[in-house]
Amino acid sequence: MFEKRHYEHVAAIIGKLVYGNTTDAMGHTITVREHLIEDFITMFREDNPKFSSERFVEAIATTEGREDVKWDCKHCGKAYGH
Repeated sequence: MFEKRHYEHVAAIIGKLVYGNTTDAMGHTITVREHLIEDFITMFREDNPKFSSERFVEAIATTEGREDVKWDCKHCGKAYGH
């Protein structure tokens, strides 16, 4: 069950959301959606070290009806971020 701190963290993630794509230091475009997914992955990992970002991203892809969604780091190419 979520606690007050979870709701506050979600509010903070949404509150700092940039309404547009950004470009990182290496010139890669990062969409608002990618920022949001990254921020939730970070929050969930902080809450639970056993959190699986792979399963999370796969669940997003399944919900969208797209089994081909991959989540690779824009910098190192490692699957599902760091």
